[in-house]
Amino acid sequence: MDWLHWIPEPATLDLWVWGILVVPVVVVGIPLILSSVRVPRGLAFEEIPDAELSEAQRGWFERVGERLREVGFEPAVTFRAPDLPSHNLSRAFVSGRDGSVAIAMALRDQREGSVLSDNLLEITTEFGDGSFVN
Repeated sequence: MDWLHWIPEPATLDLWVWGILVVPVVVVGIPLILSSVRVPRGLAFEEIPDAELSEAQRGWFERVGERLREVGFEPAVTFRAPDLPSHNLSRAFVSGRDGSVAIAMALRDQREGSVLSDNLLEITTEFGDGSFVN
């Protein structure tokens, strides 16, 4: 049976299989992700006056604002982050009751012939002990 000494033990075989599967992901996958995703180190924010909004943008923010007013939020500022690759527009709403902040975001990204559009709302509440919930 000395001629079978080249066959690895089951635990060693598991490590070889794991290595064969994971090493290509690390060596190829991570560089691909890092080369295709561009996030700036810092974001600049640019305030957008209501007069510069299109009717569709203004209408969407008004509809979101009406719903948020029902629970105590008021609009604060409309802004965008020009450093991001997508077209983005956000409006911040603040609550006078507990200091919560709601941000309504309209995002649009067009790459290689496909268009991705998404609208979302994020509400953040900070508690007295410093913890917060999104």
